[in-house]
Formats: sequence, C-alpha cells, structure tokens
Amino acid sequence: MKLNFKHTAFMAVIVFGCLEEYTPDLNNNDERILVVEGRIGNNVTSIQLSRTTEVGYDSLASESKARVNLEDENENIVAVLTEVDNGVYQDSLPLEFDRKYRVRITTSNEQEYLSEAMEILDTPPIDSIFWENTINGITIYVSTHNDVDNSRYYQWEFDETYVYRVMYYSNYYFQASDTTVHRRNPEDQVYYCWQSYHNENIKIGSTIQFSENVVSKRSLTEIIPSDNLKFSIKYSINVIQSSISEDYYNFLDLLRANSEDLGSIFGPQPSLLTSNVSPVNSDNKVIGYISANTLEEKRIFIERLDIPYRDIPAIFNTYCYDTTVVNTPVNLYEQFGQLNGLIPLDAIYGSSPIPDSYSGAPPSCADCRTGGGVNKEPDFWE
Repeated sequence: MKLNFKHTAFMAVIVFGCLEEYTPDLNNNDERILVVEGRIGNNVTSIQLSRTTEVGYDSLASESKARVNLEDENENIVAVLTEVDNGVYQDSLPLEFDRKYRVRITTSNEQEYLSEAMEILDTPPIDSIFWENTINGITIYVSTHNDVDNSRYYQWEFDETYVYRVMYYSNYYFQASDTTVHRRNPEDQVYYCWQSYHNENIKIGSTIQFSENVVSKRSLTEIIPSDNLKFSIKYSINVIQSSISEDYYNFLDLLRANSEDLGSIFGPQPSLLTSNVSPVNSDNKVIGYISANTLEEKRIFIERLDIPYRDIPAIFNTYCYDTTVVNTPVNLYEQFGQLNGLIPLDAIYGSSPIPDSYSGAPPSCADCRTGGGVNKEPDFWE
C-alpha cells in the first residue's frame, strides 16, 4: 500500500486554543527523513524508499541506489532485492511461514536501517463483497472470517474501474501530416473508455472486541450514482485483504487520524508516528512501516441495470453537437487539425466515391479519452 506521509512528516507544531493563523519558520535545509513502506510476502517482497522534501512540495523524493536485503532473524541473507523502479525494491522468492524475516537497508550514503523480525501472517479468504442501496447511495461492503485466529486485525485496499462512453461514435481520425482523414481500426475505437482509481484512504478493522474472529459487513466505500459515471454502464471493484499485526494496525490508525481526521479544533491533534524500522549506525530519523503477510483478493461487477436509480448519467458530456466539414485540405486542417479541434465521425458521400464532407464533433463528445480514461479494455473485464 502506498501510504500518505506527505503531511505527517511536518506535523511538529501543535496549537492549543489559538485560532490565529501561524506560519512556522521551517528551514528547507533540514534533514530529509527516510520513509520506508512495504511488505514481506510469501511470494513477493516489495519495499519502497523515499525522502521527505521541502515544505511546499506535495510529494516524496525516491531513494534510489540503496542495498535492500531480506534476512532471517539470525541475520542470514535470504534475498537481495532488485530496484525495479526509482526507489522500489522487489524480490519474488517464496518464503516460509514458520520463520521470521526482517529487512536491512543500506542507503547510497552508507546509512543503515533494520526492521523488526516478523512472521508472515496468513490472510484468510474474503467471504464476500456486496453492495446495498442505502441513504447515502450505493454502499459496498466486505465480509470475512478467520478460523485460525492468528490475527484479529485487517486491512483492505481496493481499486475501482468503470466503463463509460461518449455521445458520438468516431469511425475516422485526422492525420495532420498529409491533411487527410482515415478510417479508424476497431481496436482504436474511442467510444468506450475505462477509468480506474486506487483508493487512498486507510481502511482497517479489528475483531478484538468480539468473541469470534468475524468481520461482517465492513463498509468500504459509498457512491452516489447521480453524481458520477461509475454506474453509467458497468462498475467493478477489486478488494485486497490482508491480516496485519496489532502494532501495524495501531500505526495505520494513527496515520489515518493524522491525515484524514485533522482540520477541526475539535478533532484529534497530530501525533508522532512510530516505526518498526530503526537506524543501525546513526541517530537518523525514519518513518514508515514494513508489514509481513499474504494477500487475498476478490472482484465483483455491478451493472447499470442492477442499480435502483434512474438518474444515472449515461454519457461523459451531454452538451454535444455535430457539424459538417467540407472535404478540402484547408477545411479539414482548420476543423480537425487544431488543438482541441473537432473529431471526425463519418464520411458523407455525394455522387463521387470520394467523400464530399465529414461530420465532426468536439473531443468531449467523440473521444472518450478526454474524460481521463483509456480506450483499451482491461484484461480482467467481463
């Protein structure tokens, strides 16, 4: 999971009862704190390293060229992780459930960090993903249980994908290099697009207060169908579940409170995050957490006709029009070749085998990619 540490790293000022605006005097040359995120898994171990940046920058800086090793509790190297992307280190060696593992990090400036040794928690399967029509719209839930009872703490991540369309189907595209219009191949259609989102909010749960290790009807997300295109044709949600330790649960709960619940004088005050990663040969600061678990996932689809709403938006842009463009190089370039120019739709013929003109429409009416989606159907779509 990609956690949100952008604001947490600078929560050093707490205001008690003062409602006046305060701008702290922060030195942009201050130490860049190492941020460690990742998971030790029985099939894939992935660690992401980054650094906090200057105040005003809404991102973290990748920490590249580090040496990241996976060890057992006796300091034997089990795997040397490879940097597969900037600051992302991975290995796919299968691991054992009855051993403890930890991560040793050596940065490019030879600063060393070590995580706690942890056993891999085996996550139970997801029992069901389902939805209900509630007062807040469509609410999607998850249910699960664990007969082994190795952990009573859970985390859920999810990705949403939906398909939407535009008003007009474009059979043609304009080629500026020779100011001509060409027929579009079926695989290059721009009528249907798929939009995907990864949930950034922390979703956790615990059964510690119950006699049975059962999660029943945990709310994941609420969607108002009339406010977006998610249910315009078909919607899908893929939920990833993991069993987590009590310490990691507390870490995530504190991070959630710091990042999601702040903003009111009556809300919780910012708190200092703990970490299960520590510096070895320095007193450098480090934030973040490494978990150790397996993952279980489940996907469901929801059709538009399944939803008991009639005011669901059907297309990306309803304020559309089409027009006719005479087939001359000058006209074609002026209408189709400009930035945000019209999209050719169909050929209009007269007595000649060469089109007399083409119909066209604005991009938001004829090219679904203007809505942010992609025009290639995902492999998992059905």
